[in-house]
Amino acid sequence: MALHKQVSFMTDTVRAEFINKRKHPDFVKRFNQARDNRLFGQTLEKFDPGHRQGSVSTSQVVKKLGEYMEKLEEYKNKGIEINPDKVYLEVLGGKKKGKVYGLGSASQMYYKSDLTSQSTASSSTPSMISQLSSPVEELKKTAEENHNKVEESQKIASERLKYAKEFVENHEIEKATWKKEKLAMQKTFKEMASLVK
Repeated sequence: MALHKQVSFMTDTVRAEFINKRKHPDFVKRFNQARDNRLFGQTLEKFDPGHRQGSVSTSQVVKKLGEYMEKLEEYKNKGIEINPDKVYLEVLGGKKKGKVYGLGSASQMYYKSDLTSQSTASSSTPSMISQLSSPVEELKKTAEENHNKVEESQKIASERLKYAKEFVENHEIEKATWKKEKLAMQKTFKEMASLVK
């Protein structure tokens, strides 16, 4: 943020504090280090984009990746099959400050942490499993109950459909019977009418 300009959202006191903080030796040291990192390896003939992530410059990453590719090729030429992740760790020099650059939390798959964090991790794993298994069991139970309800609803619907079909069939039979009876009655009335005349 450009502090030499007057901005509406910042009071003069806050602005003055920001300016003073930028003069502090710790800030100046970090500022200069960040600037140097961004400009590392740049010349007039060649522009280097600086950083790809974190504090490691792009040129350093390119150098490490080149070493990685050389190591992979070396193992391939010797006929040795090796996990590419292990080669990557070898090129980087292993774990530094508890981390492996570029691998993030995946580094724990290859490097065990110290005993205190191992015991914490191993003791927290069973509790995490039990915490996760309880909701899973509840979900299974709910799913089973829902399945049973669906089956029961289907059974009821099937029975109702059966009764509806029977009703329609009975209605058709009764309708046909009534029609026959009506025709018979009409015939009888005609016969009676002809007798009365």
